[in-house]
Amino acid sequence: MANVGAHSAPASEGGGVDLWLCRHVDLVEMQVSDDGPAFNPLHRPGPDVTLPLDARQPGGLGIALMKSLMDDVRYQRTTRNILTVRKRIDAAADDEAGGT
Repeated sequence: MANVGAHSAPASEGGGVDLWLCRHVDLVEMQVSDDGPAFNPLHRPGPDVTLPLDARQPGGLGIALMKSLMDDVRYQRTTRNILTVRKRIDAAADDEAGGT
């Protein structure tokens, strides 16, 4: 969301960001769409985390974390950028913890 806010078109120029969240029984899905320039984060190469910190290029860790932690990540470009991420959850464990 921080990257979307930084790179999407400002509202004063007709830009906007939409966030949609949905929970199914064993799945959480989030979709973010924005009016910024086309950008497919899935095409960005992962950062080389083996380099010393002072030799690394800034950026890319958030995308790498998202790709490694989520069960499904998809990008689509229509008239907007649309990023959909899905994460499976253990519904039984959530119920025991008092979740809904």
